[in-house]
Amino acid sequence: MFYSDRLLPLFVPSAETTLKNLASKQQALSPKSKEALTNGIATGQSLIDEIMNNLVTNGLVALAERNEVDSELLSDWTDDLADIQLSIPLDGDVTLSSQVLLQEQGFRVYPDFGRFIITSALQKSLKSTNQNVSSDEYYMDTNYSSDPDLFEVKQVLLNIVIDSA
Repeated sequence: MFYSDRLLPLFVPSAETTLKNLASKQQALSPKSKEALTNGIATGQSLIDEIMNNLVTNGLVALAERNEVDSELLSDWTDDLADIQLSIPLDGDVTLSSQVLLQEQGFRVYPDFGRFIITSALQKSLKSTNQNVSSDEYYMDTNYSSDPDLFEVKQVLLNIVIDSA
């Protein structure tokens, strides 16, 4: 995710400082300690929130939100019992048409800025804890219709999974 690492400072100018502060905190901790894991996920969530705000403010998406990670799931994750899944719907992504067109034509690189920047932020915030961060996008029609001919992509749903290495 080379280009996403270069885009992260553009969307979150304070990301480098935030990640350096996190790294200095994490040095004294064991990579698998609960404190290191919860610090990493908390930093990642705050970066995601800032990225989503900037995506909306700069007009790249109309609406962005993420699900909350409850304390029970976080506890299971730190004990290596469950993965954390974040669902982030991006409504009205301005690059949506070009994403779909380029994928239909078989291109592997397409302008999915939200997905790659958010994944990069999480990977960097969890770097010292040896966690794997993977992401997939799903194209959604927010209007239900049983007729497949009426399907019109209006939303990109990001599914991000954080699991132990």
